[in-house]
This record gives sequence, structure tokens and C-alpha cells, in this order.
Amino acid sequence: MFRSICLTLLLIGLSGCVTQQTRPASQSTLDQWVEQDLIPYLKTQLSQHPRFQGESILLGRLKDGAIQPKMDRLTRDIRDKINAELLATPGIHLARQQRDKRWSHRDRPTKPCDGEQPIHYFIGLDLRLGSSRQLNLTLRALDLQQNSWVSGFSRQWQGEASRQQAELLHTVHLDESLRGLRMLPFVQGQPDLMARQLADDLYCRLKQLPVQNPKLHIQPYEGGEAQARTTVELLTHFLPVFGDVHIIE
Repeated sequence: MFRSICLTLLLIGLSGCVTQQTRPASQSTLDQWVEQDLIPYLKTQLSQHPRFQGESILLGRLKDGAIQPKMDRLTRDIRDKINAELLATPGIHLARQQRDKRWSHRDRPTKPCDGEQPIHYFIGLDLRLGSSRQLNLTLRALDLQQNSWVSGFSRQWQGEASRQQAELLHTVHLDESLRGLRMLPFVQGQPDLMARQLADDLYCRLKQLPVQNPKLHIQPYEGGEAQARTTVELLTHFLPVFGDVHIIE
């Protein structure tokens, strides 16, 4: 009798373990996995793990372990969905999200050093389409300061791509969130963007000096490069906009 009861309890316990098993990623759609697994994982890790506390984070595309300046539409849609959730989560700082908004104000842009930090971690999405429309997504984190992968930080999904997803993978554009970084430098015709970033960086460096309301002389550029000359001219207009840096002749 006692042995029978023990056997019954053991079978009940085993059946309970089976029902609690996580469903393989391949049995869920990519959208479901992103919403139910990937986003909750990122929100928990980036907001609670001591490694990421107070650090600046950027999401983008990876391929063969390298940050990619181009991004397909499917990866971008996933990134945008993740960013929207992370921006609403306290304790997570996403880099370069306020850069364009800061300069869109008509009166005065917000000061760049208020909450801005160098990017410490790059969270990469590596999305690939294999044979028979087999779709693979791998998530990894790269420590840009140490130039090393974050151990234990990863997520992976595998499943069949829909026809629409396969088409989105072949629609590729430059990832403008990287503009001005080494992997996507400014190009001809962007002196205003270059001057804004220079103004941001220079302002932050000036604010680190033990000087109140610094005065700065910027010598006019006399070289033959038109874009460089325009950039310097715009810089002299952008810096004073912050209100506590003065340009003198």
C-alpha cells in the first residue's frame, strides 16, 4: 500500500515537470518569441544586472561578430519594438535616442551632457535566413570598452520564416543610429550633422573644465575643403546655443 502511494506521487510529480517544460522556440512565431521571451529577458538583464547599471547601451545588427552599418527591415522592426519597451523601463539608458530630438527644438536644444555617456555595450541582433526558409536569430552583447563578449548573455530563436519576413530581410538600409561612429562616418553633404556632433562633444569636454561660462575662439578654416569650412562655420553657431559657452573673435 505504501509502495503504491509512493509510486502514484512519483508519477504525479513527473507529469507536473513535463507540463512545465518551455515550448521549443521553433513552435512559436518570431513575433511571439520577441514579445514573450526576448523583450522580458532584456528588460530584466539590462535593468537589474549590476554589470549594466548606469551604462549606456546601443542595439543594432551583428554579422559574424562584427557591428554592421547596414540593417535589413526585419531586424530594424525587431529593434524598434525592443527599443520602445526598453525606453519605457526605468534603469535602462539607450544611447543616441535623444540626439536628433535634442536639436529639433526651435528655441534651444537640451544640453548633450545631461544623461549622455559613451556607449559601453552593444546589443547585437544576428538574423539569418538559411535553406528552406529556416530563420535563425541570435542575440549577443559586446562590451565595447573591453572589446569582448559578455559571458552568459545570449538568446537564440529558430523557426520558419514567413514570405513577408523573407522579403523584409532583403530590404536593406544604412543604420543611421550609427552615423558619426567609426563604422558609419559622416559623408559629403552632412556638414550640419557633423557640426552638431562636434558641438555636443566639445561642449561636454568644456563643461569638465573648472571654468564657468567658458569663452572659446574658433579659428576660421582656410583650407580648400568646402564641407570642412561649412562644418567649422556651423560649429561657431551651434555651440553658443547651449547658453553657457561663448564664442569670441
